[in-house]
Amino acid sequence: MVKERYDLAFALRRYAEAIASLSDDDLLKLADETYSVEVKFLRRRGKGAPEVEVSKENIRDLAEKLISTESRDQALAFLNSNFRTKKSLDSIARLLDVPVLKTDKVDGLAEKIVEATVGARKRSEAIQGYRKHSSVALAAEPSKDSSD
Repeated sequence: MVKERYDLAFALRRYAEAIASLSDDDLLKLADETYSVEVKFLRRRGKGAPEVEVSKENIRDLAEKLISTESRDQALAFLNSNFRTKKSLDSIARLLDVPVLKTDKVDGLAEKIVEATVGARKRSEAIQGYRKHSSVALAAEPSKDSSD
């Protein structure tokens, strides 16, 4: 019975703290009958295990592996397996001179990194391949103005 009272007192104290942190507008809404009140539970971010700091050398090695991947899908899978947080993706993005916005989400930042590395290389290869084929075709064609 004592534990139940303690739990109730603890819960009421937490409600009181939440109400005390409300803005003046929210307090007016709380007193207004035209508004309904809902309780929402959010898990606090625990201090848990600290994120392992990745050294600059390690980031460089991982960046080189990323650049050498063959496809965008492989690069994205590589990023997802090695860089799980925005902070870690941010560090590799800055190393690769990829612009990072505060509003970028983890998935969007990973896509930016892939496009800046593998995507840029693939586009360059496609352009160079096109130029090689077109220059070979032009060289193989006989000149039309010399036969007249």
